[in-house]
Amino acid sequence: MNLANLQAEVEVVLKTAGFSPELYIVKVHDDCISIHFDKKEAVDYFRVDFEASSIAKDCIFEYKKIGKRHAAYIYNW
Repeated sequence: MNLANLQAEVEVVLKTAGFSPELYIVKVHDDCISIHFDKKEAVDYFRVDFEASSIAKDCIFEYKKIGKRHAAYIYNW
């Protein structure tokens, strides 16, 4: 799966989980997608829905704290 497809799939998971676009920022990097939230609880909540999704089997999920932001990094497997 290329990064554009991964981004589209991740945004579907975010919408399905009930996140409005004001609550997160999606960034595309050279080798992954990152989703930035204000609170770690939001990353934890997203992770549960992400791991239940069909794309989880093809990806690696990683949590990182960057300054005041909490981020989920998703890499293609």
